[in-house]
Amino acid sequence: MTKMRLRIKILIFLAWATVLPVILALTIGSQISQTCIPGNPDYEKGVGFCSGNGRKDEERRKAADKAEKAKKLEPVQFGTGDDAAAWLSRCAPPESDTTTAYDDPRPPIVTRFLSYPSKSVRVILVPNGPMGSPPPYSSWRLMGVTDPDNNQPIEPKEALRRMGDSCRRG
Repeated sequence: MTKMRLRIKILIFLAWATVLPVILALTIGSQISQTCIPGNPDYEKGVGFCSGNGRKDEERRKAADKAEKAKKLEPVQFGTGDDAAAWLSRCAPPESDTTTAYDDPRPPIVTRFLSYPSKSVRVILVPNGPMGSPPPYSSWRLMGVTDPDNNQPIEPKEALRRMGDSCRRG
């Protein structure tokens, strides 16, 4: 009989150990989500539920989001479905126009490079369509712009500045 009581007590303990954190998370979590918002005095002062690790985590998350946004390149908006055609209609022909579409084996992500080494600009494009579809590709989307000297990304506006008179302003 004592083994049975011990088993029952263990089962009750395990049930509470499983349920109690959920109950606490639901009650305290809802209080945090209601009170820890910008503009709330507790949030601004960093007191009550808005102090401690939750606020530090939020600050870390905001810093990481800001760093991630800084890494991303803004795509140049040409207003068409084919960024390669838009670039080529706006700018001088590239010094080299290469693609990995016919490489053997073909890479999983096919790319096209419009290179202007004398201007330190390389435009990188990907096919506009389902990934893995075979060539030929009728349109291309801008993936990014890099400096071919150091392979570092550059902003599209900087690329247009470097192109100078080789590109019409629009």
